[in-house]
Amino acid sequence: MTTRPKPDHDSDSHDPDSHDPFPTRATGAIARSMTGAAEHSLHPRNAADRGTPPVPRPAALPAVPALPLVALAVRPAGPGVCRICFDGVAPGRRVCRGCESAERRLHVALEPITPISLAIDGSDVYGALRQYKWARWSEQVRRQRLRLAGLIAGHLSEHRSCMAPDGWDAVTVVPSLRGRAGPHPLVGVLAMIDELADSYVPALRTASWSGSFQRLEAADGWYVPHPLHRSRIRGARFLLVDDTYTTGAHLHSARAALLAGGASTVTSLVIGRRVNRTWTPCRPIVDWASQAGADGPWRWCVHCSPR
Repeated sequence: MTTRPKPDHDSDSHDPDSHDPFPTRATGAIARSMTGAAEHSLHPRNAADRGTPPVPRPAALPAVPALPLVALAVRPAGPGVCRICFDGVAPGRRVCRGCESAERRLHVALEPITPISLAIDGSDVYGALRQYKWARWSEQVRRQRLRLAGLIAGHLSEHRSCMAPDGWDAVTVVPSLRGRAGPHPLVGVLAMIDELADSYVPALRTASWSGSFQRLEAADGWYVPHPLHRSRIRGARFLLVDDTYTTGAHLHSARAALLAGGASTVTSLVIGRRVNRTWTPCRPIVDWASQAGADGPWRWCVHCSPR
């Protein structure tokens, strides 16, 4: 059994934004067993970041079966639900205040995101989204990345046409604003999915002054098009992937930067949509998700879900 060499530090703390290289190899059979989507398989190689030095891979870890993640249904737009981010809103409102603020500050018309699942404290998806970023490489980190790759691949196999009828020809992620060294761990997850790995473009980078604006209002200038990939951005249809959506400031700012760089369209895919279950407008969303899950495995999306 071969394992990755242990890091030099002895700390057991898990920094959710520390650097971690691409995941190890995994076979298509594992992806299919996780998602039930035969047309998607886990990618056997890295999605190299063109224009930057290659990232070293960890030594191969033994293949292990990974239980599929159980998605929590996201309630589609309608009364009490924001039509952009699917958060709870006060009666009579169609868009939440966060999305209104982002649209006003970014000067870009917002389009509805595509959240795969709610990410509620204690849920399966919430736990995976926390653990897949752990700094110390372990079998648990690898397993969670496999599970997230399976969740994304399964959703795309069933709902690609719901998200973007015309498809996309490039994929990128929302960069971290915390000064992470190396690629975002989400890039490693996408590298495990054939369709996404082959079309990955490191299209965005953070502006030099953006770090102090984390979690505040969305502001134009957090992200800029990567100067080495401007020709690949212009005219491209992008799939923009983020792991967790809370206020949406990062995602909306990244989308605005892609459009400013010349992207023709940007479709936003979010793995976990965080909601505050204690906030009154969000309680119907959580209750709806619980009822939908009681009817069986969740297989719909916000765009094709029965209202």
